[in-house]
Amino acid sequence: MGLLLMITLLFITAPLEASASNKTSCDANPNRTTCTQAWCRTSPCSMLCGLHTRYDICNQKCVSRECYAVECRATERCHQLCWESNCESITCGAKDCQQQCTLGRCNMSCLSSVATQRCQQKCIESTCESMVCNATNCTQSGSHRQLNYNMTCPLGEKNCNQTAVEGTTNMRCEGDVCKQQCESGNCTMACSRNVTKCEQFCYGENCNMTCTSTVKECHQFCLSGNCLVKCEAENCILFCLGGTCNAAKPLPFSKGATLKISSVGFMGLMFALAVNILVKI
Repeated sequence: MGLLLMITLLFITAPLEASASNKTSCDANPNRTTCTQAWCRTSPCSMLCGLHTRYDICNQKCVSRECYAVECRATERCHQLCWESNCESITCGAKDCQQQCTLGRCNMSCLSSVATQRCQQKCIESTCESMVCNATNCTQSGSHRQLNYNMTCPLGEKNCNQTAVEGTTNMRCEGDVCKQQCESGNCTMACSRNVTKCEQFCYGENCNMTCTSTVKECHQFCLSGNCLVKCEAENCILFCLGGTCNAAKPLPFSKGATLKISSVGFMGLMFALAVNILVKI
């Protein structure tokens, strides 16, 4: 009876152990430099790569599955690709970190490491729920009118870029140079700490921007109007073309100034660019 029970338990637990092993092992052309997980059949799919065995490249590919968690310490590159599934999270410490999410939900974190040079999150008809980037260059892009895109760049990072074709976009930046581009509007940007340059390009309407007194330059370009800027930076510039824009008070006129331009069309844009080059505020 005891022997029969042991045999039964072995048959029951063997598939579970194999499944757990498949979630973290390299299952596509494993070699000494590359580890790829592409055939995870049991959702959620987790992957630990480069933590104990050194790899140059770590890849995870999920189709119609939950890419639940990737923790990657590869020396060169970590990529997570999710198609019709959620990239619940990727924590990356490689030189090149990329996450691409199509028809799903994305969360990404790039570690504060000297090795982490580029961190890129791309959401195609997906929600960029969060991106916390400690890399040298941080980029987030998304395109869907009903979805949200959120990006955070902590203190000490150099270049942070957020681009959204449609949707609601939010950016909190304490890096060196921060840039937000919104083709359909509905964007919020907040720059603080020792940011050298903070720029918001709003091609639609309803964009808001805030710069604290520790920011050196704060620029808002609003092409369709209905934008709001609260600027306490050393230099503040507001370009408002084709609509009405507001500057929240109090403004630090003793340190900087706000330039408003209300003009429609190509000539107005050319005039704004000329003023941007010639006028020091």
